[in-house]
Amino acid sequence: MLILTEKDVYSLLSNLDRPSALRLLSKLHAILRQHTAEQSSPTQQQNEKLIHQPPRQTITTKNGDTSLFMPSSTTTTTAIKTVTVSRSGINGAVSVFAPDGELRGVLNACEITAFRTALAVMVALVRFRHPVKNIVVFGAGRQAEWHILLSLILLDGRAESITVVNRAPRQRMDELLAAV
Repeated sequence: MLILTEKDVYSLLSNLDRPSALRLLSKLHAILRQHTAEQSSPTQQQNEKLIHQPPRQTITTKNGDTSLFMPSSTTTTTAIKTVTVSRSGINGAVSVFAPDGELRGVLNACEITAFRTALAVMVALVRFRHPVKNIVVFGAGRQAEWHILLSLILLDGRAESITVVNRAPRQRMDELLAAV
């Protein structure tokens, strides 16, 4: 079994080269298209679907901590993301299973979620037929960082400027600039 901390996940993903990033983008795009097709097919039986993503479940404890449980399966891999929002912040993990239920790995949910969200946006950016010169990113958190990094990798340095619009304290902007 493989265990990847937030630092491990960040290190792996931030060192992607363009061909690897394009492969991930292509796979995510294919999964999103497949899921959309299956969702819009009312006659397809549940056990015939390749992708399963039931609604998330939420619990809130007496202390006010909220945990979200988000299962999904591509038939060849099943995973469940568990995220807890508490007074001390947001923490979570993704548990990845083989088809027979064997636990294959656990990885930090925060970094992979920010990466995946930004990667989904990149589908449109890469497919855009006109040259992309200027990019605007709203926010200065993890997702903003991944939007910037993936834009630089996938556009292969063709963007002329990146503007970050942020309403949070200056410290978050400084942290973002230091990271990229």
